[in-house]
Amino acid sequence: MISAIKGRTTIELIKRESCPLGLTISGGIDKDGKPRVAQLKIGSIAQKADVLEIGDVILAINSIKTASLKHEQVIDLIKQVGDQLTLDIEYDLPKWRMYKSIGSFSFHKFSFEYNYI
Repeated sequence: MISAIKGRTTIELIKRESCPLGLTISGGIDKDGKPRVAQLKIGSIAQKADVLEIGDVILAINSIKTASLKHEQVIDLIKQVGDQLTLDIEYDLPKWRMYKSIGSFSFHKFSFEYNYI
């Protein structure tokens, strides 16, 4: 069995009055595990950034680690930021499978695409 390979990145979102952040979070130590992106509102800053994906794990918010925080504490951190929100994210990398062909092994990438700006 092939385990998931994770990637990490830092994302900066700049808030604007006329456009909502549009980020819904699930998880926290009092909920179902690590804080994650649960939903991205269409047309929002988070969705237009074209970097976040549903299921991405939020490791830190403005350099504050989220692993030991309750759900409401994570939400409060996001609400309290000024005009700039910095998120440290962990995400699944595309999966690779190994197939055995006659006398050799070959690797095939599953179709999965990320768009970065």
